[in-house]
Amino acid sequence: MGGMRNAERRNGARRPSRAREARSAGEPSQYHSSAYKAALRRLDIRLSTSRTGSCLDGAAAESFFATIKAEIDTDTWPDRATARRDIENWMIDYNQRRLHSALGYETPTAKRISWQERMARAA
Repeated sequence: MGGMRNAERRNGARRPSRAREARSAGEPSQYHSSAYKAALRRLDIRLSTSRTGSCLDGAAAESFFATIKAEIDTDTWPDRATARRDIENWMIDYNQRRLHSALGYETPTAKRISWQERMARAA
């Protein structure tokens, strides 16, 4: 291992400082910058982050938005109204028409309704 570090140093590679490693190992610093937070406030968007070390809400959100961008085939829209329309149409298709193998080839809407009916009968 020491030989590798020496070789890296000779080739100009430098190991990041401990402080830099600690910051990048946790939550990315750009999400906590004052400029980023100010932009979110101007757009009336609430910053949501989980506890340090928990990737659950971020992973779900990233997966959701990656799927939208891939299936709508864009990651930019000319204005908010167009983005809203495209995303609402995608969500309607996703929830009301698309069959999901994880749901026994039912739509999420049909699965939710059948669950609600079972719960009502059980009550």
